[in-house]
Amino acid sequence: MRPAPEFKPQIARVTAGDHRQGPVRDVMFGTEEHMTTEPGGETMASETTAAALNDWRLAERAAESAQRGRMVAEAAAMAAEEAAQAAVATADAAKAALAAASLAEESAIKTAKAAKTAVEVARADLVDAEAESAAAAREEQAAHAKYRDSAERASQRSHLEEPT
Repeated sequence: MRPAPEFKPQIARVTAGDHRQGPVRDVMFGTEEHMTTEPGGETMASETTAAALNDWRLAERAAESAQRGRMVAEAAAMAAEEAAQAAVATADAAKAALAAASLAEESAIKTAKAAKTAVEVARADLVDAEAESAAAAREEQAAHAKYRDSAERASQRSHLEEPT
């Protein structure tokens, strides 16, 4: 019977894919029986199943993280595109508001001119109406005075003609 091989752990630096995606870690490889020789004559330890599984899990986490990062970047890109569209719409609305404000200003100027003309005409009409009212009051006073005089003369004539 052959004696059990002596366990000589080998330590190697392994990364899960690109070192920017995952952490660098020390991995302990198996016994001498699991050692392989490279074509150049160097001895290299083959990974154990547990180490390979661990590498796979690290790679899966890195892939999931990258997927989440891609999804976040897509959402940010969509939000930026919507923001750009909203900015264009806001600019268009501002242009329309400016045009509307310009039209409103022109309309206000025309309305003010028309109101000023209406005030001038109303003042002139008031002056004319006051003059006509004063003339009518004078005519009414004159007619009233004429009536009183006529009524008094008639009253005097009737007193003179009465039999005593």
